[in-house]
Amino acid sequence: EARFGHACAVLDGKIYVAGGYDGNCLSTVECYDPARDEWQAVAPLHTGRDEHGMVALGGKLYVAGGSDGADTVTGSVECFDPARGTWEAVAPMRTARSAFAAAAIGGKMHAIGGTGDDHDPLASVECYDPARDEWSEAAPLPEARYCVPGVAA
Repeated sequence: EARFGHACAVLDGKIYVAGGYDGNCLSTVECYDPARDEWQAVAPLHTGRDEHGMVALGGKLYVAGGSDGADTVTGSVECFDPARGTWEAVAPMRTARSAFAAAAIGGKMHAIGGTGDDHDPLASVECYDPARDEWSEAAPLPEARYCVPGVAA
């Protein structure tokens, strides 16, 4: 499916592509299996979003934040369990953000910079602990940034 503003992550040797924009915000999710050289659709997100972040942690995928395509920025977070094939809501970010970097470090998801509802760049960084299902503040960036590329750990 053609899209831009989507998020990608690798889980169990497969590439997952979630959400994005094609004139509308997408909730679709596709998975590429390089061993079979094929794409397949998986369960869609509950919320269509673009300019969001996605990471793989502990055998699951986490999609956070983004925009609904109508200038509304969200802090909602969804978790995909491939064993069950379903998405479920988890604790939302403290700050709604889009166009941010997402990184998985030390078993936690980090949301770095981005923009909020006012479209001003953010310097804030927050960290999600899936074991506790909670977000905490981390040291802020020295300077606000948005449209930050993803980070590989």
